[in-house]
Amino acid sequence: MKSRLFIALLLCAGTVQAKVDPEEAARLGKDLTPMGAERAGNADGSIPAWEGGLAKKALDPATGYVDPFAADKPLFTITAQNYKQYAARLTPGQVEIFKRHAQFKMPVYPTRRSAAFPQGVYDAVRKNALRAELVGTDSLKNAVTGPAFPIPRSGAEAIWNHRTKYIAPGIKGFYNAAVVSMDGEFFIARVLRMVSMKYNQLGIEPADLKDNVFLYYLTYVLSPTRLAGNIVLVHQTIDQVAQPNMAWVYNPGQRRVRRAPELGYDNPTLATDALGTQDQIDIFNGALDRYNWKLVGKREIYIPYNSYRLEKRGLKPAEIIKPGHINQDLTRYELHRVWVIDATVKDGISHLYKRRTFYADEDSWHLAFVDCYDTRDELWRVQEGHLFTVYDVPAVTSSVEVGYDFKIGRYVVGGLENEEAMTDLNWKADDGYFTPKSMRMHGLQ
Repeated sequence: MKSRLFIALLLCAGTVQAKVDPEEAARLGKDLTPMGAERAGNADGSIPAWEGGLAKKALDPATGYVDPFAADKPLFTITAQNYKQYAARLTPGQVEIFKRHAQFKMPVYPTRRSAAFPQGVYDAVRKNALRAELVGTDSLKNAVTGPAFPIPRSGAEAIWNHRTKYIAPGIKGFYNAAVVSMDGEFFIARVLRMVSMKYNQLGIEPADLKDNVFLYYLTYVLSPTRLAGNIVLVHQTIDQVAQPNMAWVYNPGQRRVRRAPELGYDNPTLATDALGTQDQIDIFNGALDRYNWKLVGKREIYIPYNSYRLEKRGLKPAEIIKPGHINQDLTRYELHRVWVIDATVKDGISHLYKRRTFYADEDSWHLAFVDCYDTRDELWRVQEGHLFTVYDVPAVTSSVEVGYDFKIGRYVVGGLENEEAMTDLNWKADDGYFTPKSMRMHGLQ
């Protein structure tokens, strides 16, 4: 109730983010890429110009995504012994990992600007630039299909670009996660997820989005035994002022569906042993209203990119999971320009993280790294999204997402579906599939 009241006060104050003028929007597809990134490379050539990204091609489910850059060799490797030499292009969280883990390393490869999207996304983004509006921090209007603000004016607009990034119209597949102890012991939470991305449809207009629905999200927990049978359903809205997100949970012990108003913000996620919060799903999601958002600007930093090795078919969890951190021999880092967004908790509002700094890939708007600070303003946790291009769509997503906790030395890694059937990025279901009644029927089976 407090957060909704605060949003209402913001609306009364008339905090409407302005659209860009036609002259600025005309830069998209010219000196800016269709997604709003700088088309040109950087001054020393270590970041090349964007030339369209990976071309769309068919996917063989038997082999999965084949690394188009498998022949590349590392330019150099950053280690706990030499990281200070590269500190200007590292985040505080990355530096902290090096300080804590003597064996941690970052193999740095040539930068490949592989991000690409369907033409329908580029067309929608151009329209969004001219018409999208953000009232306060949580009332998005007149945007559809792709990033709402390709030429952002504020931190809130930039973080909305991550939230409105294009992946696929629908998703069905496993998103398995492991909670890892200090000595490398782990258990796997096996989760089946179905997502209907109502916003991410090609060729639609804002008026076509019915009932203010951004997406439907349904998850079934299959293991471990103590969590098996739990089901979570979320209706995420576009204009959260007009209608907040709605969520329901089914608990097999109680055998009933109940509303779950606590599914949001810093409430713990179900399968992470409280190592993650609800608004850290997909690196960041949900309402923005507990924070003040600042668009700091751009930096050139080393981020996980073209992470096809971590997506390899048949890779076992034990090959990815190691004590202290994931197997860095399977990682690939590249120098990319990122947007830096600072979020600081508002006065009188509580959140586990007093401050967060987000680093968004300029070519895709997908978050690649986050530094999370506790209430004493000390670095507590970091999140890392290992990005790659799903060239059959095409779009950019993460192969795995990792969250390191510096206080207790544990970490959580999600996206361990290498031994599962390939995720279906063309999955479709009627809206009736995502109702509490349907959820109850599935839970009783």
